[in-house]
Amino acid sequence: LKVGFTTRNAQETHGVSYMNNPLRYNFYMQKSYGGAMDYPFSVTQYGTPRNSRHTSNDLGIFAQDQWTLNRLTLNLGVRYDHVNAYYPDQSHPGDTAIEFFGAAATRFVPAFDVPGRQNVPNYHDIVPRLGAAYDLSGDGRTAIKATWGKYVLPVGSSIAEEVNPLNALQLETTRLWGDLPWQGGNGNMEPDCDFNNFAANGECGAVDNPQFGSSASTVHFDPSVLEGWGKRQYQWQASLSLQQEIVEGWSVDVGYFRTWYRNHLVADNLLVGPEDYDAYSIVAPTDSRLGEWSGKTLDGLYTIT
Repeated sequence: LKVGFTTRNAQETHGVSYMNNPLRYNFYMQKSYGGAMDYPFSVTQYGTPRNSRHTSNDLGIFAQDQWTLNRLTLNLGVRYDHVNAYYPDQSHPGDTAIEFFGAAATRFVPAFDVPGRQNVPNYHDIVPRLGAAYDLSGDGRTAIKATWGKYVLPVGSSIAEEVNPLNALQLETTRLWGDLPWQGGNGNMEPDCDFNNFAANGECGAVDNPQFGSSASTVHFDPSVLEGWGKRQYQWQASLSLQQEIVEGWSVDVGYFRTWYRNHLVADNLLVGPEDYDAYSIVAPTDSRLGEWSGKTLDGLYTIT
Protein backbone atom coordinates (compact mmCIF):
# COMPACT_ATOMS: atom_id res chain seq x y z
CA LEU A 1 0.00 0.00 0.00
CA LYS A 2 1.27 3.43 -0.92
CA VAL A 3 -0.21 6.70 0.31
CA GLY A 4 0.89 10.27 -0.22
CA PHE A 5 -0.13 13.81 -0.99
CA THR A 6 0.77 16.73 -3.23
CA THR A 7 0.16 20.39 -2.53
CA ARG A 8 0.77 23.62 -4.39
CA ASN A 9 0.35 27.31 -3.62
CA ALA A 10 0.63 29.70 -6.57
CA GLN A 11 0.59 33.47 -6.20
CA GLU A 12 0.44 35.20 -9.57
CA THR A 13 0.81 38.80 -10.64
CA HIS A 14 -0.29 39.75 -14.14
CA GLY A 15 0.72 43.14 -15.49
CA VAL A 16 0.26 45.18 -18.65
CA SER A 17 2.52 48.11 -19.42
CA TYR A 18 3.22 50.35 -22.38
CA MET A 19 5.77 53.06 -23.02
CA ASN A 20 6.31 55.73 -20.38
CA ASN A 21 4.23 58.24 -22.35
CA PRO A 22 0.49 57.41 -22.03
CA LEU A 23 -0.08 59.01 -25.45
CA ARG A 24 0.95 57.72 -28.86
CA TYR A 25 0.86 60.03 -31.86
CA ASN A 26 -0.01 58.33 -35.15
CA PHE A 27 1.17 59.79 -38.47
CA TYR A 28 0.94 58.80 -42.09
CA MET A 29 3.55 59.67 -44.71
CA GLN A 30 2.62 61.25 -48.00
CA LYS A 31 5.25 61.21 -50.71
CA SER A 32 5.47 63.68 -53.59
CA TYR A 33 8.03 64.84 -56.10
CA GLY A 34 9.16 67.46 -53.61
CA GLY A 35 9.83 64.87 -50.90
CA ALA A 36 7.77 63.32 -48.14
CA MET A 37 5.80 64.71 -45.22
CA ASP A 38 4.26 63.13 -42.14
CA TYR A 39 0.67 64.08 -41.41
CA PRO A 40 -0.95 63.49 -38.00
CA PHE A 41 -4.21 61.54 -38.19
CA SER A 42 -4.89 60.06 -34.73
CA VAL A 43 -3.73 59.82 -31.14
CA THR A 44 -4.00 56.77 -28.86
CA GLN A 45 -4.51 57.06 -25.09
CA TYR A 46 -3.36 54.33 -22.71
CA GLY A 47 -4.69 53.57 -19.25
CA THR A 48 -1.70 51.49 -18.19
CA PRO A 49 0.04 50.27 -16.17
CA ARG A 50 -2.44 47.68 -14.96
CA ASN A 51 -1.71 44.90 -12.54
CA SER A 52 -3.82 42.09 -11.03
CA ARG A 53 -3.10 39.42 -8.42
CA HIS A 54 -4.52 35.93 -7.94
CA THR A 55 -3.82 32.97 -5.66
CA SER A 56 -4.64 29.28 -6.08
CA ASN A 57 -4.17 26.33 -3.73
CA ASP A 58 -4.19 22.70 -4.87
CA LEU A 59 -4.24 19.59 -2.67
CA GLY A 60 -4.18 15.95 -3.70
CA ILE A 61 -4.28 12.95 -1.32
CA PHE A 62 -3.93 9.48 -2.83
CA ALA A 63 -3.73 5.80 -1.94
CA GLN A 64 -2.78 2.94 -4.25
CA ASP A 65 -2.17 -0.78 -3.93
CA GLN A 66 -1.49 -3.83 -6.09
CA TRP A 67 -3.21 -7.18 -5.58
CA THR A 68 -2.40 -10.48 -7.31
CA LEU A 69 -4.99 -13.27 -7.49
CA ASN A 70 -3.57 -16.24 -9.41
CA ARG A 71 -3.18 -14.92 -12.97
CA LEU A 72 -5.00 -11.64 -12.30
CA THR A 73 -3.13 -8.52 -11.19
CA LEU A 74 -5.10 -5.49 -10.00
CA ASN A 75 -3.76 -1.96 -9.58
CA LEU A 76 -6.19 -0.01 -7.43
CA GLY A 77 -5.96 3.69 -6.70
CA VAL A 78 -8.11 6.53 -5.46
CA ARG A 79 -7.36 10.22 -5.10
CA TYR A 80 -8.96 13.23 -3.46
CA ASP A 81 -8.41 16.45 -5.43
CA HIS A 82 -9.15 19.93 -4.12
CA VAL A 83 -8.53 23.34 -5.67
CA ASN A 84 -9.39 26.74 -4.25
CA ALA A 85 -8.62 30.08 -5.88
CA TYR A 86 -9.31 33.71 -5.08
CA TYR A 87 -8.15 37.24 -5.77
CA PRO A 88 -7.33 39.49 -2.80
CA ASP A 89 -8.30 43.11 -2.24
CA GLN A 90 -6.35 45.20 -4.75
CA SER A 91 -6.40 48.54 -6.48
CA HIS A 92 -5.59 50.25 -9.75
CA PRO A 93 -2.81 51.10 -10.31
CA GLY A 94 -1.77 49.98 -6.80
CA ASP A 95 1.60 49.66 -5.09
CA THR A 96 2.56 46.57 -7.07
CA ALA A 97 2.10 48.46 -10.32
CA ILE A 98 4.48 51.11 -8.99
CA GLU A 99 6.98 48.45 -7.98
CA PHE A 100 6.88 46.55 -11.27
CA PHE A 101 6.48 49.35 -13.77
CA GLY A 102 7.85 52.46 -12.07
CA ALA A 103 4.61 54.39 -12.50
CA ALA A 104 2.95 56.21 -9.62
CA ALA A 105 -0.38 56.91 -11.33
CA THR A 106 -2.39 56.42 -14.46
CA ARG A 107 -2.96 59.68 -16.27
CA PHE A 108 -6.37 58.92 -17.73
CA VAL A 109 -7.75 56.33 -15.30
CA PRO A 110 -8.29 57.37 -11.69
CA ALA A 111 -7.27 55.01 -8.90
CA PHE A 112 -9.99 52.70 -7.63
CA ASP A 113 -10.25 49.73 -5.28
CA VAL A 114 -11.40 46.21 -6.12
CA PRO A 115 -12.67 44.11 -3.20
CA GLY A 116 -11.36 40.56 -3.14
CA ARG A 117 -13.43 37.50 -3.93
CA GLN A 118 -13.07 34.03 -2.44
CA ASN A 119 -13.85 30.57 -3.81
CA VAL A 120 -13.51 31.17 -7.55
CA PRO A 121 -13.57 28.20 -7.66
CA ASN A 122 -13.71 25.81 -4.68
CA TYR A 123 -13.79 22.25 -6.05
CA HIS A 124 -13.71 18.81 -4.39
CA ASP A 125 -13.38 15.56 -6.35
CA ILE A 126 -12.93 11.84 -5.70
CA VAL A 127 -10.87 10.37 -8.53
CA PRO A 128 -10.63 6.56 -9.04
CA ARG A 129 -7.81 5.01 -11.08
CA LEU A 130 -8.05 1.27 -11.78
CA GLY A 131 -5.99 -1.17 -13.82
CA ALA A 132 -6.08 -4.94 -14.39
CA ALA A 133 -3.93 -7.47 -16.25
CA TYR A 134 -4.79 -11.14 -16.80
CA ASP A 135 -2.19 -13.71 -17.92
CA LEU A 136 -4.12 -15.77 -20.48
CA SER A 137 -1.47 -18.38 -21.19
CA GLY A 138 0.00 -18.63 -17.72
CA ASP A 139 3.53 -18.17 -19.02
CA GLY A 140 3.50 -14.36 -19.16
CA ARG A 141 3.49 -14.27 -22.98
CA THR A 142 -0.17 -13.35 -23.56
CA ALA A 143 -2.08 -10.86 -21.46
CA ILE A 144 -5.33 -8.93 -21.49
CA LYS A 145 -5.03 -5.47 -19.94
CA ALA A 146 -7.69 -2.94 -18.96
CA THR A 147 -7.58 0.52 -17.40
CA TRP A 148 -10.27 2.93 -16.24
CA GLY A 149 -9.79 6.27 -14.55
CA LYS A 150 -11.06 9.77 -13.95
CA TYR A 151 -8.90 12.83 -14.63
CA VAL A 152 -9.87 16.34 -13.55
CA LEU A 153 -9.00 19.46 -15.51
CA PRO A 154 -6.23 21.63 -14.02
CA VAL A 155 -7.83 24.93 -13.04
CA GLY A 156 -5.35 27.00 -11.04
CA SER A 157 -6.37 30.65 -10.96
CA SER A 158 -7.84 30.79 -14.48
CA ILE A 159 -11.41 31.44 -13.27
CA ALA A 160 -10.25 33.97 -10.68
CA GLU A 161 -8.42 35.83 -13.44
CA GLU A 162 -11.48 35.82 -15.67
CA VAL A 163 -13.82 37.31 -13.06
CA ASN A 164 -11.35 39.84 -11.60
CA PRO A 165 -12.69 43.28 -12.68
CA LEU A 166 -9.14 44.57 -13.13
CA ASN A 167 -8.57 42.16 -16.01
CA ALA A 168 -11.59 43.62 -17.83
CA LEU A 169 -10.25 47.17 -17.56
CA GLN A 170 -10.35 48.88 -20.96
CA LEU A 171 -6.78 50.07 -21.45
CA GLU A 172 -6.71 52.03 -24.68
CA THR A 173 -8.72 54.18 -27.03
CA THR A 174 -7.94 56.08 -30.22
CA ARG A 175 -9.35 59.36 -31.50
CA LEU A 176 -8.86 61.28 -34.75
CA TRP A 177 -6.43 64.18 -34.60
CA GLY A 178 -6.08 66.99 -37.11
CA ASP A 179 -3.14 69.28 -36.31
CA LEU A 180 -2.32 71.01 -39.57
CA PRO A 181 -4.03 74.29 -40.49
CA TRP A 182 -6.05 72.74 -43.31
CA GLN A 183 -7.19 70.10 -40.80
CA GLY A 184 -8.36 72.77 -38.38
CA GLY A 185 -5.26 72.67 -36.14
CA ASN A 186 -2.44 75.05 -35.36
CA GLY A 187 0.43 72.99 -36.76
CA ASN A 188 2.44 72.61 -33.54
CA MET A 189 2.44 68.78 -33.80
CA GLU A 190 0.81 68.50 -30.37
CA PRO A 191 -2.81 67.39 -29.94
CA ASP A 192 -4.47 70.41 -28.35
CA CYS A 193 -7.53 68.91 -26.73
CA ASP A 194 -8.89 67.75 -23.39
CA PHE A 195 -8.16 64.02 -23.27
CA ASN A 196 -10.45 63.47 -20.30
CA ASN A 197 -13.37 64.63 -22.43
CA PHE A 198 -14.43 61.63 -24.50
CA ALA A 199 -16.43 63.78 -26.93
CA ALA A 200 -14.86 65.62 -29.87
CA ASN A 201 -13.09 68.77 -28.72
CA GLY A 202 -10.24 70.97 -29.87
CA GLU A 203 -8.15 69.18 -32.48
CA CYS A 204 -9.38 65.71 -31.44
CA GLY A 205 -12.36 63.64 -32.41
CA ALA A 206 -14.43 61.48 -30.07
CA VAL A 207 -12.87 58.35 -28.57
CA ASP A 208 -13.54 55.09 -30.41
CA ASN A 209 -13.90 53.16 -27.13
CA PRO A 210 -16.39 54.83 -24.77
CA GLN A 211 -15.61 52.15 -22.14
CA PHE A 212 -11.99 53.34 -21.89
CA GLY A 213 -10.86 53.43 -18.27
CA SER A 214 -13.76 51.35 -16.97
CA SER A 215 -14.14 47.68 -16.17
CA ALA A 216 -16.42 46.35 -18.88
CA SER A 217 -16.64 42.68 -17.93
CA THR A 218 -19.63 40.81 -19.33
CA VAL A 219 -18.57 37.37 -18.01
CA HIS A 220 -20.40 36.00 -14.97
CA PHE A 221 -20.28 32.42 -13.70
CA ASP A 222 -23.33 30.64 -12.33
CA PRO A 223 -22.48 30.19 -8.62
CA SER A 224 -23.57 26.55 -8.81
CA VAL A 225 -20.63 25.66 -11.07
CA LEU A 226 -17.98 27.29 -8.88
CA GLU A 227 -18.30 25.33 -5.63
CA GLY A 228 -18.96 21.78 -4.52
CA TRP A 229 -18.23 18.13 -5.16
CA GLY A 230 -17.91 16.86 -8.70
CA LYS A 231 -18.35 20.30 -10.29
CA ARG A 232 -14.95 20.54 -11.98
CA GLN A 233 -14.55 19.65 -15.65
CA TYR A 234 -13.17 16.14 -16.02
CA GLN A 235 -12.77 13.21 -18.37
CA TRP A 236 -13.07 9.45 -18.13
CA GLN A 237 -10.39 7.37 -19.87
CA ALA A 238 -10.71 3.64 -20.49
CA SER A 239 -8.74 1.09 -22.46
CA LEU A 240 -8.82 -2.61 -23.28
CA SER A 241 -5.86 -4.27 -24.99
CA LEU A 242 -4.35 -7.63 -25.87
CA GLN A 243 -0.57 -8.05 -25.63
CA GLN A 244 1.24 -10.98 -27.24
CA GLU A 245 4.97 -11.64 -26.97
CA ILE A 246 6.42 -12.63 -30.37
CA VAL A 247 10.01 -13.28 -29.35
CA GLU A 248 11.84 -12.41 -26.18
CA GLY A 249 11.83 -8.63 -25.77
CA TRP A 250 9.34 -8.08 -28.63
CA SER A 251 5.56 -7.98 -28.37
CA VAL A 252 2.49 -6.80 -30.26
CA ASP A 253 -0.36 -4.81 -28.69
CA VAL A 254 -3.86 -4.33 -30.05
CA GLY A 255 -6.07 -2.04 -28.03
CA TYR A 256 -9.26 0.00 -27.85
CA PHE A 257 -9.08 3.39 -26.16
CA ARG A 258 -11.87 5.77 -25.29
CA THR A 259 -12.06 9.22 -23.69
CA TRP A 260 -15.27 11.02 -22.83
CA TYR A 261 -15.72 14.43 -21.23
CA ARG A 262 -18.06 15.73 -18.55
CA ASN A 263 -19.07 19.01 -16.88
CA HIS A 264 -18.61 21.20 -19.93
CA LEU A 265 -18.70 24.95 -19.34
CA VAL A 266 -20.88 26.72 -21.89
CA ALA A 267 -21.44 30.39 -22.65
CA ASP A 268 -25.04 31.59 -22.38
CA ASN A 269 -25.79 35.02 -23.84
CA LEU A 270 -28.38 36.29 -21.36
CA LEU A 271 -29.24 39.22 -23.64
CA VAL A 272 -30.71 36.84 -26.22
CA GLY A 273 -33.54 34.35 -25.69
CA PRO A 274 -35.45 31.87 -27.91
CA GLU A 275 -38.00 34.57 -28.70
CA ASP A 276 -35.27 36.62 -30.40
CA TYR A 277 -34.81 34.06 -33.19
CA ASP A 278 -36.87 33.82 -36.38
CA ALA A 279 -37.08 30.70 -38.50
CA TYR A 280 -36.33 30.87 -42.20
CA SER A 281 -35.69 28.55 -45.11
CA ILE A 282 -33.69 28.60 -48.32
CA VAL A 283 -34.05 26.82 -51.63
CA ALA A 284 -30.98 24.88 -52.70
CA PRO A 285 -29.85 25.43 -56.29
CA THR A 286 -30.62 22.80 -58.87
CA ASP A 287 -27.34 20.99 -59.33
CA SER A 288 -26.69 17.29 -59.75
CA ARG A 289 -23.69 17.55 -57.45
CA LEU A 290 -26.06 18.24 -54.54
CA GLY A 291 -27.66 14.83 -54.90
CA GLU A 292 -31.02 14.47 -53.16
CA TRP A 293 -30.87 18.06 -51.89
CA SER A 294 -30.82 19.57 -55.38
CA GLY A 295 -33.68 22.07 -55.74
CA LYS A 296 -35.14 21.26 -52.32
CA THR A 297 -36.19 23.68 -49.60
CA LEU A 298 -34.02 23.60 -46.49
CA ASP A 299 -36.01 24.34 -43.34
CA GLY A 300 -35.11 24.60 -39.68
CA LEU A 301 -32.72 27.54 -39.99
CA TYR A 302 -32.77 30.39 -37.48
CA THR A 303 -31.37 33.90 -37.25
CA ILE A 304 -31.41 36.62 -34.60
CA THR A 305 -33.79 39.42 -35.50
